Parts: sequence; C-alpha cells; structure tokens
Amino acid sequence: PGPPTTLLIRRPACHAPTPAPVSVTPAPAPGTAPAERSVLLVEDEERVRKLVRTTLEGWGYAVTEADRAETALALLAAGRAPDLLVTDLVMPGMDGRELAARVRADRPGTAVVFISGFVPELRRADGFADGVFLPKPFTPFDLIRCAERALRQRAAPAPAAAGMDL
Repeated sequence: PGPPTTLLIRRPACHAPTPAPVSVTPAPAPGTAPAERSVLLVEDEERVRKLVRTTLEGWGYAVTEADRAETALALLAAGRAPDLLVTDLVMPGMDGRELAARVRADRPGTAVVFISGFVPELRRADGFADGVFLPKPFTPFDLIRCAERALRQRAAPAPAAAGMDL
C-alpha cells in the first residue's frame, strides 16, 4: 500500500563470445543397423508423434506413423509388418492395449512400447507383461532404451511357467 515501488536490478555485462552451435548426429543404437528395424508409431498428439518419430529415425529405425488405432490397422492390412509397435494407451476410439492385442493376433512377434501420460495407467504399469511401459513425459534416451528393451524381450524365449496348472 502507498506510493508505487521502483525496483532497479543491475546485472553485470557479459562479453563472453557466444559458442558456435554444435551439430550432433546420434549413433545407431547398439546392434541396430539403419532401417533394419521397422516401427509402427500410433499417437494422437501430433507434437508427441513428431518427437517420437524424429528420435527413432535418428537412431536408425524406419518409422510409419498413424494418428489413431484404426489408421494403424489399415496400414497393417496393406502389408506393413513392424518389428515394434509404439502406441499411446489412451486415444480416441480404440485404446493402445486393444490395438496391441489386434496387432499381435496377426503378428505375434511384434514388440510393444506403451506410452501414456494418463496417471491412473502408471498405477497399473506392472501389468504390462506384454510390452514395455513408458510414462509421459519422457526423454529421447528413455524412448530408445524402452524400444531396445521391448525388442530384446521379444527376442528372448519366454520363461517356462513352473508349477502352474493350465
């Protein structure tokens, strides 16, 4: 209350030269040759889809993208056979779990990374034995790490279920 207050902030002058921009091209992921592994990316948020695509392509993956599950299924019907499905869990229409189940019905060897920023899905993250769960927000490194883990899980033989009655 009362008369206006004036603040004066003094900062020292900086005369250091601005560093030149550095261009870094990421090396391919260990054991992955460029375009050797194909990815079907299904994400309804354009900005997230662009980040994921750019990251995966930078690491040598061949990426096909769809903005919803129904579009992804049409791509699969046209003959696209991905090594890896990266899908959002919560999308309009069909969700990521149903999409993954339908993809694996036709292509059982498809690895899956589920991504979601929907908090209740985090509580169920341990229920993703059929894929790898990656919560949003994530870094490009997190994405690559999860993609490689999903592909390794797909390649590893499933452990025998000892002592279980079927």
